[in-house]
Amino acid sequence: NTAGKTYCITQALTAAMWDSIRTDITNAGGAINGVSDASTHASLNTAIATLCGSATVTMLRISNTQTLSSNATVCTNVTLWIVGSGLISINTAVVLAINGPLLAPVRKIFTGAGTVTGLTFARGEWFGCARDGSTDDTVCLQTALNSMSSGGGKLVAGKGTYKITALLTVPSDITIEGEGPAATFFKGQITSAIFASPNQTNKYYRWVMEKFTCDN
Repeated sequence: NTAGKTYCITQALTAAMWDSIRTDITNAGGAINGVSDASTHASLNTAIATLCGSATVTMLRISNTQTLSSNATVCTNVTLWIVGSGLISINTAVVLAINGPLLAPVRKIFTGAGTVTGLTFARGEWFGCARDGSTDDTVCLQTALNSMSSGGGKLVAGKGTYKITALLTVPSDITIEGEGPAATFFKGQITSAIFASPNQTNKYYRWVMEKFTCDN
């Protein structure tokens, strides 16, 4: 029950329906059972430690800019939920390991010089990709790929053109999926391949690449 409304989902939802539900949930503020807003804790590190210290399945909502000042691990029973202007700033040499689910819009949600690990699903946009064909998206794509390096995962590439100016290293067991060969483009401005394995003497890296066009 959010903002006095109860949803019974019995059909596939359109984008407009999701937007309406998302607005209601956001307007409900802190009155949602099982949701803890990071702004009610002393720091993001404290919020993660507090929620992971309980076996209760819960959500940690990030609704403004929160800074991670030291290494932290989001446990499997905690979902990170990025809403509104929510942003996670990770200090230099700090690692944020995300072992639980991550719910976030298609925009930049991570900033700072720190590192994100543990994701099984990622978007380049979470790390700053513009996919406008003119902004260099190499670093943000590589950062997204690196965030899944420990155990595989899926990188979803949205509609648009990702400009690439250096070789992208793709870990094993990664799927790169676009929105269609006429919708998602990786445009390389380099003389080598666009994608390569981390260890190019190892011929057994497993990838799935689908629904996009490489234009090098």
